[in-house]
Amino acid sequence: MKKSSLLILLSLIIIASLSMASCATPAPTTAPVADQPTKVAASTEAPAVSEKEVQLTYLMQQDAVLVPAMQAVVDDFMTEYPNIKVTIDSAPFSEYHTKLGTSFAGGNPPDIFWTDIRTAMYASQGVLMPLDDRITQENRDDYLATAWNETIYEGVTYAVPLHQLTEGIYVNTQMASDAGIVLPTNVEEAWTWEEFMDVAKTLTKREGDATLVWGFSQQRPLQDWSMLPLFFQNTAETLSPDLTEASGYINSQAGIEAMTFMGSWYTTEKIVSVETIPDGFPNGSLAMMQAPSSYRPLLESKFPDFKFTIVPMFKNKSCGVTTGGWNLGIASASKHPEEAWILVDYLTRTAHEKWVTTSGYLPARKSVIEANPQFGEYPWVVFMEQLENCAVTRPATPKYSFYFDTFKQMVVDISVGGDVTSVVNRTAEALDAELGQ
Repeated sequence: MKKSSLLILLSLIIIASLSMASCATPAPTTAPVADQPTKVAASTEAPAVSEKEVQLTYLMQQDAVLVPAMQAVVDDFMTEYPNIKVTIDSAPFSEYHTKLGTSFAGGNPPDIFWTDIRTAMYASQGVLMPLDDRITQENRDDYLATAWNETIYEGVTYAVPLHQLTEGIYVNTQMASDAGIVLPTNVEEAWTWEEFMDVAKTLTKREGDATLVWGFSQQRPLQDWSMLPLFFQNTAETLSPDLTEASGYINSQAGIEAMTFMGSWYTTEKIVSVETIPDGFPNGSLAMMQAPSSYRPLLESKFPDFKFTIVPMFKNKSCGVTTGGWNLGIASASKHPEEAWILVDYLTRTAHEKWVTTSGYLPARKSVIEANPQFGEYPWVVFMEQLENCAVTRPATPKYSFYFDTFKQMVVDISVGGDVTSVVNRTAEALDAELGQ
């Protein structure tokens, strides 16, 4: 009798337990997403997050505006995901890729890091985690098409766009007004090469052999980011579609013309200083500065009383301006790939709007652009119109570092008076020999 009663009692306990379990609220199978002002395309289903504390390392470019802006976004993330602790590390752009490469060589890379056109190089080395199985088609389609150009290698996606970037010409408003110069407001009105040269020469001020004000300068001088658009503005390209040949492209007649125009800035017309002038634009030594959208918040913060106007890049047979930016990749050696993906997804999707509005970068997501009228207003519209209609992308080749160095040597040689045709032909030969291997 006692044995029978005991069995009945156990049966009732089991039944009650099962009933309670069936009525309980199930544990979420996806990580929660923070409330956000803009409805952004859904990511893939996020993995369940462990209650155990996880430490992630995150490497980005060092900058007085960018680091605080990113820290604020990461702080929001850690509030939402208190078990995932993120430590931000940074390096100046000039040292960034060296630091990242050293971390790979030492077997201690960051879990998440910024990667640009060098994504193909890192992917070919096997140090990036493929991400296609984590990105839904809806999420992918929410981006401007050009945003993915730097993230894909041999058909596989290895990074997610964090933002986009393009350039404009920052003009000293007072100098332009004093000279009676009419400033263009859109791509349709953008200066032609000839008009730009006339403006730059007008704004250049000399006394004897001394130049008091240089008409033009570039924040990123004598490199592909700033000079590559000249080829596309003259309907030329620098490499074949498969990125393995330069002859017939970079040294085409149109390419030679583009480099001749660039060389004249330094040699015959003398509108650009070969030497860098720190803060020369806000201090009045440079009348115009070619620079990306991220230069604007820096100027506004360091030189709040300085008045400038942003106008579109000059054009020739067509418009053309380099676009790209930083993307987020996950190290294939990361010990916490699931948590790393949650952070990447949060930064590129949930926090995309906050990041671009505080950093000065441009949005890459259509939903954010459409939901925010400010991107159709000055000064954002100057950059956005070019981003959507004049985009030029640097070549996404695993041998980009060689391309960068070779291109840079070409424009440096031309800027100091080298024969344009000879220099460009020599560059084509060097690129053919390396890229064709």
